[in-house]
Amino acid sequence: MTAPPLRQQDLIPEMVRWVPAVGQSNPSATTATTLYTCPVQRFVRGRVLVANLSTATTFRLALRPLGAALANAHYIVYEAPIAAGETLHTVELFLSPTDVLTVYAGSANMSFTFNGYSEPKDT
Repeated sequence: MTAPPLRQQDLIPEMVRWVPAVGQSNPSATTATTLYTCPVQRFVRGRVLVANLSTATTFRLALRPLGAALANAHYIVYEAPIAAGETLHTVELFLSPTDVLTVYAGSANMSFTFNGYSEPKDT
């Protein structure tokens, strides 16, 4: 016996549960800056895109669980080189409620974008 085919109206409730999660920043040079904070009662998964708009430099990316103060243990990328005009992206990241993504740029000519989707914590 096979299951009946899914109808579009059967999929809509699941689609509504997922909402876009976006954060963008063009931080001041050598300043730790919040890129994205995971909302309370949500889980988020996504990637960080890093764009260097000028000369070669470095960057950092930290994931601070539960909004903890920034510490060495939180860095997932540290002083990574990025060439002039280059764009990089991270592996997929998974954030729990109140986790914070923090970025740090070696120059003021960098932009960071977090793109992902969130779902309710009850799933």
